[in-house]
Amino acid sequence: MQETISKPLVSVIIPSYNHEAFIEECIQSVLDQTFQDFEIVITDDGSTDGTVEKIKQFSDPRIRLFEHAKNEGASIAANNCLRHARGEYIAMLSSDDAWLPEKLEIQVDYLQNHPEIYAVFTKINWIDENSELITEPDFYYKDIFNNAENRSRYEWLHLFFFQGNCLCHPSSLIRREVYQVVGLFDPRLANLPDLDLWVRVCLHYDIHILDQKLVNLRHFVNENNASGNNLQNNIRVWYEHRKILDHYLSITDPEEIAKIFPESQIYGNFDSQYTPFILGRIAIDAGFVYKILWGLDVLFEQLKDPDNAERIQTKFGFTYLDFIRLVGEHDTFGITPLLEQIKEASGETSEIVATPLTPLTKPNPLTKILRKIRSQKYLMRDINLVKNSDFFDKDWYLSNNPDVAAAKIDPIEHFLLHGGFEGRDPSRRFSSMFYLNTYPDVFKAGTNPLVHYLLYGKDEGRLPKP
Repeated sequence: MQETISKPLVSVIIPSYNHEAFIEECIQSVLDQTFQDFEIVITDDGSTDGTVEKIKQFSDPRIRLFEHAKNEGASIAANNCLRHARGEYIAMLSSDDAWLPEKLEIQVDYLQNHPEIYAVFTKINWIDENSELITEPDFYYKDIFNNAENRSRYEWLHLFFFQGNCLCHPSSLIRREVYQVVGLFDPRLANLPDLDLWVRVCLHYDIHILDQKLVNLRHFVNENNASGNNLQNNIRVWYEHRKILDHYLSITDPEEIAKIFPESQIYGNFDSQYTPFILGRIAIDAGFVYKILWGLDVLFEQLKDPDNAERIQTKFGFTYLDFIRLVGEHDTFGITPLLEQIKEASGETSEIVATPLTPLTKPNPLTKILRKIRSQKYLMRDINLVKNSDFFDKDWYLSNNPDVAAAKIDPIEHFLLHGGFEGRDPSRRFSSMFYLNTYPDVFKAGTNPLVHYLLYGKDEGRLPKP
């Protein structure tokens, strides 16, 4: 494969690994584009199957192949592609996915006519291992990349912070200069390097999603693809989410903080020196374990300097003892369920004392989550109860909670064990936080709000929402 002399407008980068069955379809979908001013830069990351042989069957001079002697990781392979890319625009394509023929033409036209936009995405079709469209209405991931709405970069940063990713990486077309400013992929990340990139991009640039399905994204039934739903991936997702939040600490301008986090208004006016403290408090109030742990770490660092601790106390009335209390309130390492399991195994019983329900702006879900863990023997009953009601909309829940969809957790189980206590709504018909705030006896009982309503509250005349 000979390197062409002319500089292409688009560089298509394809990091490949052990996709012998799909790489031909992937490359051919690029060659079949209606827009033809491109190069294809492929880095094979030490495949042990016939992937490289399949790639070498193509004779198009626009294809450049680099081979790693051993597997080094998808981000390293993608970065190698980026370092050799010469185009003004960069398009990412996974080696098991494919594009529709008009994909590049539509996106190039959009970026050339919208100089204020620096990255453009599309909606997607799901396909199976036989390249057949997945059309089942109850397909778990059906709307994960298709329900996102366009918003400002500040609103995107807010969504990424609280909910996670809902942008499809193989649908992206990005201006080359973006990578020159924000950097390449972080090789320490395996599951969320794309979310990490989107956060860094939106710290500087506006992006846009086209309302067209121009990518065929492949789903493996046995979840053996790189982002499949398995234990190791789920563990990494939480860890990587926590590390990605560090990017928000680069925001020092209070006006930027206010645009990204309207929640910060409850702290009044503040100078740039206080933005880490504000971000830490917002993360703790967000009520998800990795965010709480990240927020506590941020506050810990802010209180390290006595002078800074004194300024924080003067400005916000927050003391060392307040921090110590916060750490004790949030069981980020899951100590309580372990103790409960030990006590249950030994035949002992104990009660967890419920604290008063916190206001809607400061949810404190950990106690509720841990109380629910003790009642897992009722989980199947509750799943059937909620599933057969008109109050849980699976698609709606996944669409409004991209972090759940990205983590590939069953939405009903997530709502029953976590979401309901975090104030997440199961549908438009029921408000979890309203129910818990209005009926504190439900919180004290440690019962999922919708489960309580279906079992007792409805007959008692309690309201499902305001």
